[in-house]
Amino acid sequence: MKLKLVIVFLCLAGIMTAMAEPYEVLLATDPPGADAYLYLVHPFNMPDNTNYGTSHYYFDCQPTVPQPDWGVKGWDGDDPWLNNNWTYGVRKIRANILNDPGDCWVKVAYLGSGSALCTVTVTNWRGAQPVTFTKNMSEGDAPWYVTNLPCAQNMKLNILKAKQNRTSGRLKIKALICHINPMTETTTYFRASLDSSEDYSLRVEEWMHYTTEKNVKIRKEGTVGKFGKPISAIIKIKDMISSLVVKGQGRNMYQNRPLRVFIALGGCSGYQLINMDAKSKYKADVKYK
Repeated sequence: MKLKLVIVFLCLAGIMTAMAEPYEVLLATDPPGADAYLYLVHPFNMPDNTNYGTSHYYFDCQPTVPQPDWGVKGWDGDDPWLNNNWTYGVRKIRANILNDPGDCWVKVAYLGSGSALCTVTVTNWRGAQPVTFTKNMSEGDAPWYVTNLPCAQNMKLNILKAKQNRTSGRLKIKALICHINPMTETTTYFRASLDSSEDYSLRVEEWMHYTTEKNVKIRKEGTVGKFGKPISAIIKIKDMISSLVVKGQGRNMYQNRPLRVFIALGGCSGYQLINMDAKSKYKADVKYK
């Protein structure tokens, strides 16, 4: 009988692992169904930030905003979503892909009376090991910031140079990237965005693109990927060094201005601030062969 129970448990564990999303965190309470709520705080919202106004683009994943628009605006493929109903005794936040740079915070708010033992389990998360946290929470307690988790793997973007044509506005960026996930024919999008606003948490992205399978071309799996308009990009891997060239039409002129550049591809992202000179050019101080 015990052997049968062990076999059933292992089978169920295997099914749960197979069904788990690439990103998944759960909240359970004792007693079950206690009035505790699970949040995923966006990297641009520091703990204790309460600025959730409608003008704020980056919302936390929370009961009032169960599927905030992270990553590519208007595309839900890289958004987290919250199941706020007690399903099988837990509340959960899941995602297929997260591409924003930095770490997001897992937070629990207890709004019930009395107290409850809250258990947060990171069941599956790229860049983090499965782990469980417990805390007894009582009425009136401050929110519990449980742990921070990486949104995406850091591709370590290193921009070598950038140049904008001051007549056409077309901008070209050359960079090195240390980490990207292997590309295949099912790689669905490439994202590059620019921003020169002063307040990055309220950034205005003017140069952004995500593709469909129809305009992704892989010359050799894991080595070269080409992406289509309105911006074009090519990624090459040669001698274990990954290089990137991105071209696109800029709506603003970047003369004597700082420029934030963000690149994301399939769960890897990079971000760098560069300073364009009077001729709308940037060149890294470090020399590369």
